[in-house]
Amino acid sequence: MIDIRPMIRESRLEMAAASAPMEKATLTSRRLWTWLFIAVALPYVLVLVFLTPPFQVPDESEHYFYARAITTGSILPQDLPNGGRGGFVTQADVELEAIFPSVTFHFHPEMKATPALFDQARHVGGADVLVPAGYSGAAVYPPLAYAVPALAMWGADALGLRRLQAFYAGRLANALLFIAAIAAAIWIAPTGRPAFAFIFLLPMSLYQAASLSADVPAFALTAIICALLVRAALTPSPAESRLWPIAILIAILATIKSPLVALAVPLAVLGWRVSTRAALLPALAAVGVWLAWTYGFVLTDAFDARLKTIPGGVSARDQVHFLLSHPLSIIPIAIETFRQKTITYVASGIGVFGAFDTPLALWFYLLALASGLAAFTCSSVSEPVKVSRPFRLALAAAGVIATALIFGALYLTWTPVGSGLVLGVQGRYFIPVLLVLALSVSGLTHFHPPATERLTAAVLSFFYALSLCHAPFVLLSRYYLT
Repeated sequence: MIDIRPMIRESRLEMAAASAPMEKATLTSRRLWTWLFIAVALPYVLVLVFLTPPFQVPDESEHYFYARAITTGSILPQDLPNGGRGGFVTQADVELEAIFPSVTFHFHPEMKATPALFDQARHVGGADVLVPAGYSGAAVYPPLAYAVPALAMWGADALGLRRLQAFYAGRLANALLFIAAIAAAIWIAPTGRPAFAFIFLLPMSLYQAASLSADVPAFALTAIICALLVRAALTPSPAESRLWPIAILIAILATIKSPLVALAVPLAVLGWRVSTRAALLPALAAVGVWLAWTYGFVLTDAFDARLKTIPGGVSARDQVHFLLSHPLSIIPIAIETFRQKTITYVASGIGVFGAFDTPLALWFYLLALASGLAAFTCSSVSEPVKVSRPFRLALAAAGVIATALIFGALYLTWTPVGSGLVLGVQGRYFIPVLLVLALSVSGLTHFHPPATERLTAAVLSFFYALSLCHAPFVLLSRYYLT
């Protein structure tokens, strides 16, 4: 009788010896891209947190009032006596916002954040008087989207800090959440690390991260979910219990950014390898939570109040009737929208500060596109991973569906009835979608030159060095220099 155990042991040793260089390369890649991200993101967001004047990030006034309402006990948005939805904040919060009103600064480059304004902001009073504040536009988000800045501002209040200091504490907490989540996602992702780093180190990503925006938890959740999905895709038969945590995260993400409910598609494809039950239940649960939350918002006064703030006769009901009456109009609308707006989407996705009235230099946008091409190419050729074709197609489909939902939502709720163009779409909406699409082709080829990642990291480091100099200069010129 032949004893095969020595042969088995020898085979295992050979496999271990063969996999050791790959594991070492993977660890090196993780360290490279994780620490590169942290090294760039940390000083970058610290500069933006304190250099950007209060409320000069899109919709930051509403984000601030929502977070502040949570600190006073108004957890969920409620109907206000004067219409719309909001919560109760202190008089000091209202006074702080009135010092830096967005409508005064937006598209008025002559307006500057002067020392007198900051001195006035440091001495606002009325911290013990509660007053109603409307934030119908932000009422679509769950309170969880503002939990971190709300907790930070509550802590600042407990320490006796002034309102302006508490405002910056909220911004800083959001920024640190962003850095921690993206760094963790880069570390656990089995592929696509250069794409993760590039996308979330764009000036627009960091500008939103250094604010009170609900984009921060949306970015963080998208990165974590994508990393977990790809890791699960490398498991031959992932257990259903492993899919439910991802489904819960997708449900939370979808209540913050509705189009990203499309991530339920790759989740269902993962479950399909296990059973029909695993394919349907987690994905349908995530979609069900999203539908319930969205439908609940549509039924509130906040939805109507939000439509009333948009000039030009916007009506979701009439827009649906128009589309049903002219279904083929979707094609020319899409063509015309992309023809007129593509450059705007690209620029505002890379970075346009303020109320999209403070662009960066043309040379910077061109350099960003070249750097992005390098990052995505590196992601596609480095560390080939054995992800099934159906899963890659599901990721690509999720990106396309999310894009369609973005345009569809804005056409219904932000565009005049019958318009031949979709209005209200901003490039930053596509930042999470870009990651989903990038991962659909990451690790696709087996062409893996040893120096690819190091060379790409060097190219991106040069881009980030210029970015860290250029972006603060643009903000200084816009808000402080006369």
